[in-house]
Amino acid sequence: MSTLKVAFFRHTVFLPSEPFIPLQMRTVSDDTVLIARDPVQRPVDDIPVITLSDQGRTARAAHMLGRSRPLRSALRVADADVLHAQFGVEGLYSIAAARREGIAHFTTFHGYDAALDRNALLRARKVAWVRYAAQRRALLRSESHLLAVSEYVARNLVRHGARPDRVRVHFLGTDVDAVTQSPVPEAPTIVHVARLAEVKGGVYLLRAMRHVLRAVPDATLRLVGSGPLEHDLRTLADELGISSSVTFEGALPHDEAIDSIRSARVAVLPSITSGAGQAEAASQVLQEAAALGRPVVATRSGGIPEVVVDGVTGLLVPERDVGALAERITHLLQSPVDAQKLGSAGRRYAEQHFNARVQGALLAGLYRRALDGRAL
Repeated sequence: MSTLKVAFFRHTVFLPSEPFIPLQMRTVSDDTVLIARDPVQRPVDDIPVITLSDQGRTARAAHMLGRSRPLRSALRVADADVLHAQFGVEGLYSIAAARREGIAHFTTFHGYDAALDRNALLRARKVAWVRYAAQRRALLRSESHLLAVSEYVARNLVRHGARPDRVRVHFLGTDVDAVTQSPVPEAPTIVHVARLAEVKGGVYLLRAMRHVLRAVPDATLRLVGSGPLEHDLRTLADELGISSSVTFEGALPHDEAIDSIRSARVAVLPSITSGAGQAEAASQVLQEAAALGRPVVATRSGGIPEVVVDGVTGLLVPERDVGALAERITHLLQSPVDAQKLGSAGRRYAEQHFNARVQGALLAGLYRRALDGRAL
């Protein structure tokens, strides 16, 4: 069987919050290339990149105006069989090039691109998002093969006009083989690895932490990530009188973020549905915590219940329920046996459902079905 040549497409590449793109490239084929609109700021050694900016100053502008020529030129250099766009915006901006080059086109939707309604996209005032708001339905009705990272995302795609039989749920997975399970630490450390934004629920975690500290005075909370709410969250920690027990560590490289999860007793993600309608799609952090054998406390929000089995691999609470959140965290800090039990079950679940190499093989099979003209 010949090796598939796959070109992945993302406007800005190698973002700290998107380690899943290089991982997916490594697991789906031995012949992949990443096409980027913007110059690469943080290169990854084993991932070849073609940038539209290599074609000159006007190429990026032409691309943003909807011209397919710059991307078509990159595809010819890549000699790709498949063009796989990451996120709906990139799907919209690449479908014409794939069509004109006569190659299969896939779009993976990761969350906001499926959840946000037209008005929310327009309010962002980003050129690409405005075009996406106007033409998302056209993409969803096109020949692009639509992949959703969770059933929650799939439902949103159908709500915006996709035909149910054209949407396939495909978990990204995590590199289960690269990490090993270890006993949960004795120290009562809580970790929250997330962008500091409304949808991640950091406000509710800090409010819950005040209650946790009454029961477990030596508990500590590590916030790993950056974002627009960092100043507000720091201020809230001061107002709650818990700042000495909370550290803001900023955005860390992926391997250091993994280490922060490994060193914690429990990983917490109290995500909410934002005012704009966005919710958690299928948290990679929770999948990574499971692979590391760490129990999680999270909310029944978006696609989280598809990742965390309540009472088996972690504990789920309603959105914005500070009392329930504090109670579940406290329980796992005070009950190492239960924490270990949930963590071990999480590891087994990750091996069965979130193994990136298995998911990569499944994705390669989807590519081949598309190239053969068969339904996914």
